[in-house]
Amino acid sequence: MNRTFRGIAQQYPFRHEVVITDVNRNVQILKPDRSQAVKNHNPDGFNWGYPDSGCAQLALGVLLEVTNDEKTALRHYRAFTQQVIATIADENANWTIEEWKIKAWLEAQSAS
Repeated sequence: MNRTFRGIAQQYPFRHEVVITDVNRNVQILKPDRSQAVKNHNPDGFNWGYPDSGCAQLALGVLLEVTNDEKTALRHYRAFTQQVIATIADENANWTIEEWKIKAWLEAQSAS
């Protein structure tokens, strides 16, 4: 099942949310708790737009959600932070990425 990950930047109060929507339009919020339990980079949660601890937390959270495998997520999240999450225009930008693109990125990493 292909899902869409959508980052929503809110100014007041300042917070970043990631919403996951599947093809049936079921919605869930990606919470940082699971990724923080694996490796806590940022107690404040997710961020994007530049390579910081919040970006690393988001990269780990997204890869955990997509792969459901801690070992794979831990192996690739640093590169995913640099190559995908940190390249989002800025921390105030909303963004969307399809799950199939994340899987394709993972396959390319495994092949190299």
